[in-house]
Amino acid sequence: MVISINNAMAITEHDNMPKIRFDELSYDFGIVKEGVKLYHSFLFENTGNDTLKIYARSSCSCVKSYASDNINYPGKVSFINVELNTKGKSGHFKNDILIRTNDPKNNLVILSVSATINGTIELEPEKIWVGEVTRNENIEREILVRILGKNDITIKSIEAPYGINTEIKPIHYYPMGKEIPIKLLLNVGADLGNFNKTINLITNENKQKELKYLIYGKVIDDYSVYPPSILFKDVKPDSSYSRNIVIKQNTKKRNKIKNITTKYNFIQTKINSDKDLAKNIITVNLKIQNMETDLLDTLFVNFDNKKVPELKIPLTIMVKK
Repeated sequence: MVISINNAMAITEHDNMPKIRFDELSYDFGIVKEGVKLYHSFLFENTGNDTLKIYARSSCSCVKSYASDNINYPGKVSFINVELNTKGKSGHFKNDILIRTNDPKNNLVILSVSATINGTIELEPEKIWVGEVTRNENIEREILVRILGKNDITIKSIEAPYGINTEIKPIHYYPMGKEIPIKLLLNVGADLGNFNKTINLITNENKQKELKYLIYGKVIDDYSVYPPSILFKDVKPDSSYSRNIVIKQNTKKRNKIKNITTKYNFIQTKINSDKDLAKNIITVNLKIQNMETDLLDTLFVNFDNKKVPELKIPLTIMVKK
């Protein structure tokens, strides 16, 4: 009779593992009132032969979750306790709880809780991120105001800051209620950097009289230059040098670079642009004959569209002492 030691070791290693088992992976609280706190416990057991370690985390601050015991010996029954705060929520709501374990076959378990909160108005999307946009760019977006159930709720008015125009479109009816599309036309303005704009939807619903809606993004310049300046360091007489800079056009309508000018004839430039003009590589060639002191200059980049202001790129030449 031959006994395989390797097989015996494999069976032993396989048996000496923690194993997590849940009675249920999801729970629906049903229809509830807005503002109440809801509680549920998910029962689990370590059915393996080694210690089970777990860590619970929710994907939303409105849901608290924790394990009754983070360390569970074989055969132990424990709970993942969940608290859902419905304050400020409306309509159907679902949230996931991530359970990390040392069970090698089930190291991530996803639990979920859901509820239909007795609010009557939902907004889709919840907010709008327009991304990176250029100065004075016009952007169109649409919000869906979803009204649940059969009622006479309407949008009475919309309060919008300067730069945002709104238009309420015809109502769409569906089995669960109705939808009111709102068209937004946003001009982001000329100020560079991050921006946040809020519009207020005024309704005839007592519990949701004013709905605040956030629109945010970042305004960037029409052109990006990298590096923003040119440096020739430790320049020697009777020598040649070369540097590259990249000019990126961020606007949808792009302009061709007409020419690049400088004060000195020993500074030469070459333009190499993509077909769509989005990326322009400028090669700056420097041929020094006799130079004893450092020099400051500027490259003036001119476009074929006269309405586009010229770009000014600082250039520094430092002579080796």
